[in-house]
Amino acid sequence: MVLDWIMKEKALKIKKISLVEQVLLRLREDFIHEVFPPGSALPSENELAERLGVSRLTMRSALQRLSSEGWIKVSHGKPTQVLDYRDHIRLDLFPDLLISFPGEIISLEEFSFYHRFLQWLHGAIHLAACRKAKPSDKPGLLEIVSQFSDKLTVREIWDLDFRFYRKLARISENIVLMMLQNTHRDIYRKLLDSGAIIEADYSVSFYTQTARKLTDAICANDEIALRLIHPELVIESDNSGKRLFDNIVKR
Repeated sequence: MVLDWIMKEKALKIKKISLVEQVLLRLREDFIHEVFPPGSALPSENELAERLGVSRLTMRSALQRLSSEGWIKVSHGKPTQVLDYRDHIRLDLFPDLLISFPGEIISLEEFSFYHRFLQWLHGAIHLAACRKAKPSDKPGLLEIVSQFSDKLTVREIWDLDFRFYRKLARISENIVLMMLQNTHRDIYRKLLDSGAIIEADYSVSFYTQTARKLTDAICANDEIALRLIHPELVIESDNSGKRLFDNIVKR
């Protein structure tokens, strides 16, 4: 069965995984290792279902997901074509590839790049919130920070972190930052649900101390103090993208 293959070959720490997800994992590996090379025709739904020991309905659901994710192209009356996933890959697949194929698809250097992007994102949220915050925002932020404790589980710590940055993003009134932060939240929740993250990458006491300083600076609209806390996390806003934006909104 597909699940036996996943647990024996990949040794994944997945708490709950549906049959469709099992099929997705198997077929993604086949695409990545070019069992079905880009440009080739995928076997029929019936053949794939029989090969993996699942129903046609399960296979159809998996193929629909693979099509929406950009792994295959389904055309009515024609064989399903295998696409080059590198031309269609999206950020929401990041945790699946990282967990299912450790070290194969996403290297340490690439993961570090994503981590640096998160630092940029949090810096952007800090700065944008600092320019919009009111003193009345401070109690709500400090209420979240006060809940951090060494007694919390890793999941509880991350959930508080998500709440803190969700509130900052809302204070910023920047819809793009809200979308990026929500995407980051969903990625890390997948990693947490899989059991891939077993500990926080910072001490709770350090986080609490830093979060209090950030809250003080942001709610005082003090950009100078903000830069002193985390100078590498703060970015300058500029007119980048202005011409493209003007072209879009003035159509």
